[in-house]
Amino acid sequence: MGCNPEEPIPAYVHIQEIQLDVRSDEGTADHKIVDAWFYLSGANGGLQGAYELPASFPVLETGEREVLVRAGVQMSGLSTVRIAYPFYDFYVDTVNFTPNGDITLAPRVRYYEGLEFPWMDNFEDPGLSLETTSFSDTTLVRITDDRVFEGNGCMAFFLDTARSFFECATTNLYPLPAGADEYVFLELNYKTNNQFVVGIYAETPSEIRQIESVYVLPREEWNKMYINLSNQVSQVPDAVGYRIFFGAIKQSDVDTAEVYIDNIKLIY
Repeated sequence: MGCNPEEPIPAYVHIQEIQLDVRSDEGTADHKIVDAWFYLSGANGGLQGAYELPASFPVLETGEREVLVRAGVQMSGLSTVRIAYPFYDFYVDTVNFTPNGDITLAPRVRYYEGLEFPWMDNFEDPGLSLETTSFSDTTLVRITDDRVFEGNGCMAFFLDTARSFFECATTNLYPLPAGADEYVFLELNYKTNNQFVVGIYAETPSEIRQIESVYVLPREEWNKMYINLSNQVSQVPDAVGYRIFFGAIKQSDVDTAEVYIDNIKLIY
């Protein structure tokens, strides 16, 4: 009577990585998918767990089941804030679970259809979609040498003792959705030895408000970031449009600040 019933034996799911497929008008396929959000459909389904990649985890199921996987990212570069990226769709597969069996998945995801990409710039063309503001004492340049992340160009700016402040904003004003159920993200690749800030200028008929979103810390190697602008946009829901800005002040411990940015995507 004191014996426990025989415990079920799980199957084991293995996911090495999640890949991103893009359509011709969706820009770079580079991504920083760091987690797999694993779901089961049907009875006793729903989210089973979020696992850092590469991942191996047990699943207490037997027989054929439909599984779903979402791609997880670090929101605004914060390792402590990890989300299922709302613009990537589900990977769906049907697998057969057996006790102690191994199941290897190779998920591929895409952007949901119907998303808006009002601003994309991979800096392949000489013309820039950004311009320095009147506050900036240095210029924005397009780089075309081996410092580029991918393709033929990227944007860059440099700061030194004589020119220590930089700011630029998009030349265009973008209407963006504001509200609790609306998402607005800015994706970009970057490399920098100096902290810089990303945010928005919200323009209303009576004022222009500058709102910072995230301070980006130095990275020696190229990195990908998903910046959530939703809260900042929603602070000024009556704006006629928004500009994205980048800014930086040279750090005292840096002789020459170098900031490189590529593959910008504004998405909602």
